[in-house]
Amino acid sequence: MDNLTSSDQTPSPLNIIFSCHVCQASISEIYDAGASSSDFHDGRPDTGDRRVTSLWLTECMHLVCGKHLEGGGAPFHPEGKRPEAPCPVCVLESKDVRPRRLFAVRGWKEGSYDDAIPAQLFLTPPIKLDGPGPEMEALQFQYLSLVRYGISQAKSQQQLVHAKREAESRAAEAAVGHKKLKQENQDLKAKIAELEKGQVDVVKWKQRMPQITHYLTMWPELIA
Repeated sequence: MDNLTSSDQTPSPLNIIFSCHVCQASISEIYDAGASSSDFHDGRPDTGDRRVTSLWLTECMHLVCGKHLEGGGAPFHPEGKRPEAPCPVCVLESKDVRPRRLFAVRGWKEGSYDDAIPAQLFLTPPIKLDGPGPEMEALQFQYLSLVRYGISQAKSQQQLVHAKREAESRAAEAAVGHKKLKQENQDLKAKIAELEKGQVDVVKWKQRMPQITHYLTMWPELIA
């Protein structure tokens, strides 16, 4: 399985480039969320990689999560053939509903993607940027600027996701604590109600004490 993020948790340029063109989920997010062992073959040769394909490169060069495809996933297809479905990006942008061939992408190492996809798509940059001339310098400048910006944005998003998870965890803990305090409050109210009931009974007995005392003082006379 590809290591879809770098060792220091800094997003890889490929992790940014290979993001869904509909929801912008990165390849690592897609497979971290939905990867599992499966016997589903995706129409590809039998290899050790049994992950269900969740990211597809369309014939029109758009990357889309399987969930955005019509029916919520790639349609069934004969083994050895590629599935076909309308491209969600083309449908959204130009109302083009023609079926397009879908090419599996499960990572960026050889064997993790459909062998019909050019390997150059997984090279960053796909050509050397060290040639002479102002045009090449401009291309290098623009490319590296986009990469730096993308990595910075992805890192910020990772931090926001981490902060969101921590906030949700604290909120869950607070909810448990609130529930416990609410139960304790209800228990205390019940005890107070019992004590108040007991207090009322005591007051009633105190009010009846003179009458009881009177009858008790008369008891010896009745016996005599």
